[in-house]
Amino acid sequence: MKVLEKIKTEEFITDLGYQLPARPMYKLLSGCPETLKIREGYQNGSISESEIKDFVQGLLKEFKFDEKFYYDLTLATIAIALEKCYTDFANEYLYDLSKLELTELKIASDIAKVCLMEKEKLPSNSYKYYKNKSEVTEESGIKISILDPKQNIYSKISNQYA
Repeated sequence: MKVLEKIKTEEFITDLGYQLPARPMYKLLSGCPETLKIREGYQNGSISESEIKDFVQGLLKEFKFDEKFYYDLTLATIAIALEKCYTDFANEYLYDLSKLELTELKIASDIAKVCLMEKEKLPSNSYKYYKNKSEVTEESGIKISILDPKQNIYSKISNQYA
């Protein structure tokens, strides 16, 4: 059985359950063999973007408002699998899922938010050090700007010990 098909089975969904909050569910799914197989398959090309898109679109055909989405956990599993993948598609999947404010997709949306927070901690960010006077303030020392060109994330970290 292909791994994408396995994560939508009743056995997979019921074995994990729906009762855990986002952070513990994230930890549980992060170590799940299916999650790791999806990530590895996507990274080595044995699972394509179009396969994942088609799979997700197939799941979403069963979506109904005001009804708990049965494949909420399946979408969350894909989010965690894509978390450490640095492609536009992976970033788009996480951002789009994290922006959903639907009770029907609460787990997937919350886990996508956790994935984005964790992804910001990963070492794919490039660092720029500014040392000219206009970039340095007296109270903060050297400012470091974190810019990830794929995500367009900007934040400033003050180095108090510079």
